[in-house]
Parts: sequence; C-alpha cells; structure tokens
Amino acid sequence: MALENLLETLLDESRRQAESIRRAAETEARRLESELRDGVRRRVAEQVESARRRFERDLEQAVSAGRLESRRTLLADKERFLRLVYQEGLKVLRSDPRRLAEFFSLQLAGLEPGDYRVEAGRDLEASLGADWFQAAAARLRPAGIRLEFSGYRDQAGLELRLQSGHAEILISPERALELQWPELEIRLAAILFPNG
Repeated sequence: MALENLLETLLDESRRQAESIRRAAETEARRLESELRDGVRRRVAEQVESARRRFERDLEQAVSAGRLESRRTLLADKERFLRLVYQEGLKVLRSDPRRLAEFFSLQLAGLEPGDYRVEAGRDLEASLGADWFQAAAARLRPAGIRLEFSGYRDQAGLELRLQSGHAEILISPERALELQWPELEIRLAAILFPNG
C-alpha cells in the first residue's frame, strides 16, 4: 500500500511538472509569436518610411526642376494629382516585378493574424505567378497570418482580394494611395509650400 501511495505521489508530481513545462512552453511560444509580429510590423513601417522619403526627395527635385505646377493648383485638384501619382506608380510596378512583389509582401505582412482566402487580379498572374503566393504564405505563417490562395479573378488588375469571415480586404497600389492621401497631402504641402 505504501508503495502504491509513493508511486501515485511520484505520478502526481510528474503530471504537475509536465503541466508546468507545457504552460511555460505555451507562454514562450506566445512571446515569440508576438515578437515576430512586432518585428514584421517594424520592418513594414521602416519600408513605408523609406518609400516616403524617396518620394519626397523625387518630388522636391521635380519642383525645383519646374516639372510640376504650382502647389496651390496642384493641391486644389486632388483627384487629378492622385491619378497622376497612381499612373506613374503603376508604370514603375509593372516594369519591375521585384518592386511589385515587395509592395504586396509588405501589405500582406501588415495583416492581423488570422485565416484569409486570397484571390488575385489577372495582371498579377503574369507578373508574380503562383509560386510567389505560396512562398509569401509560407513566410507569413509563423506570424499567425494563414493565407489560402484560391486562384485568379476574371477581372484584370494589380490587386489582391482577401476574405476573412464576412470581411473583404482589397490590396492594390491604388487603394494604398487612397488610404494614405490625408498624410500625403500634408507632406506635399510642407514640401511645395515651405513658407506656408
């Protein structure tokens, strides 16, 4: 009887130790996952800031060279300027698949953790190919962003449509520019009208 009690005590202690180890492992896994997400977001923020600095530098050069209209005229016609920047940006992206891949990689890395069903515009098929999507999904999986590539949409376009539950997310250069327009306008005003 005493031996059985001793064995039971040892088993209980082993169970407690195993549970303690399991909890510690889960805590460490959550910590690592959080660090990975934070690291990805920091890299995204750094890339965005770098792109903005390049844009501001190029814009300043264009202004000094007299290639852009006056600031007041430019900012008064917001839609026309937005189209101008978008068209120029698309030219760059279409001519350089590496930059196109970088743009979509950064956008996907900024997603919240979760499951996403992904469809791509037809123009991305020729530019990036299915292998790129599979590689992107593999890179993002450790951060809790799970992508399921479901094929190409009938419509042309450099865009990704993501379905997560009942929510749909559109990722495209045009959409990214629209979302950043208020901040971009402030920066443009400071560059084009340094004296107010």
